[in-house]
Amino acid sequence: MRKLAMPVAAIGLAAAALTGCGGGEEHINAGEAASASTTASASAAITKAQFLERANAICTAGNTELASSAATLDPASTTEEQFVTFVRQTLIPNVRGQVSDIRALGYPKGDEMTVESMLAEAEQRFTEIEADPMILRGTADPFRELNTRLKDYGLTACAE
Repeated sequence: MRKLAMPVAAIGLAAAALTGCGGGEEHINAGEAASASTTASASAAITKAQFLERANAICTAGNTELASSAATLDPASTTEEQFVTFVRQTLIPNVRGQVSDIRALGYPKGDEMTVESMLAEAEQRFTEIEADPMILRGTADPFRELNTRLKDYGLTACAE
């Protein structure tokens, strides 16, 4: 099986792309990072400051989990099969869980469409990556524009 020269870098790229927005079992700790009060306040209006604080906490926890998982991959010896498995079984579920956790926060009044469009775009990118994980190996950053939007909005940890 062919070895991949840059799997960890590609994982970092993907994680940067909303590694603050993913699913599966890996996201449980990320959701906890948003604090226990998040669930109680999700149905109530959330301010932009509260939303940014909690969403960035979700992303930070998810980024930490992904970095820990990616550390087990050796760029010199990771095969294409191992890389694809990591992307499909670890990266994508984590990021989808983060998206779900962020949605559960509710959206700041007046920003519903802005936030939802960013989360929907993240999901679309990861659907494309799930179909072809090797996209992450390319030189083009599939999340460049989205990360700019996330940063501009204040979701800096989600755009790392």
